[in-house]
Amino acid sequence: MKKIFIFCFFSLYAQDKNVSLYQSNNFDKHRDKFHSISHVLVPTGIAYALKIEKGWESTALTYLSTNLVDLDHLVANPVYDPNRCSINYHPLHSGNAIFGYSILALHPQTRDVGTGLLIHMGLDYIDCELMKKKSLSQESPINKYTFSHFLFWYGMGKYSNLKPDEMFAISMVWETTEFILPFEFAKEDWMNKTVDLISNYLGFMLGSAN
Repeated sequence: MKKIFIFCFFSLYAQDKNVSLYQSNNFDKHRDKFHSISHVLVPTGIAYALKIEKGWESTALTYLSTNLVDLDHLVANPVYDPNRCSINYHPLHSGNAIFGYSILALHPQTRDVGTGLLIHMGLDYIDCELMKKKSLSQESPINKYTFSHFLFWYGMGKYSNLKPDEMFAISMVWETTEFILPFEFAKEDWMNKTVDLISNYLGFMLGSAN
């Protein structure tokens, strides 16, 4: 079952780079609905993948509860606008807030809350990119760094005592940090970042199994 989940998750995001959302009028018409559904399915799926053998339900509930961060929409006018990018518009979706969520994700006692908030911000970031009607990926989502991600986390899975949820929290914080790094390798679109997270997970889980 876990292998099927990983395959479906990877297939969902690792689309061919030439598929254009601009040409997909049907998707654009229902983008806001897909986005809302993603805030339920993606956190739940990630919780299941990280803690498949024990306690994934409570982790999923914590991740889902972080959707309450959208209460900051109440101070906006209008409260709901499907064509408005939430990132850096709403107070709890600001860069400073996301920095705070990263700190929460790295602390053992607040890891699930912080990770859930970063997942929420990540989905909102993807929605912002899709609003621009760009291609799913301007370049291949798999590059030379994808393999290095896999190898690094394979080693961490094999030789460290990290748990899957700790690995994922660190991975989310790193992908978030790349937004402010002035280096060429940090300039990635959302597809690259998604594939990086999947590579990290696969490498770590395979390393832990050996």
